[in-house]
Amino acid sequence: MLQNLEQKGYIVRVASTEDARLKRILLTEKAIEHHNLIEEQIRDFNRELENGITEEEKQTFLTILDKMMQNLGQDSRRTGRCNGPCRNE
Repeated sequence: MLQNLEQKGYIVRVASTEDARLKRILLTEKAIEHHNLIEEQIRDFNRELENGITEEEKQTFLTILDKMMQNLGQDSRRTGRCNGPCRNE
């Protein structure tokens, strides 16, 4: 996997100055640009998705989702893990 990313120009391996056995893996400018583009696309998608939905409606939706997860025994607050889209409270 790392070799593939390196060949595509997304990462570079740099020898550690402290331990010759170690290599640091750094993102290239290409990878950072790609990451920024994806983040912007996600923000655009979320804005489109939430268009016309009030904060109260969003809260109601999240409350119902929490109850559904509890019904399935997947209360992320109780178990400390998340099995899907999670939100910080």
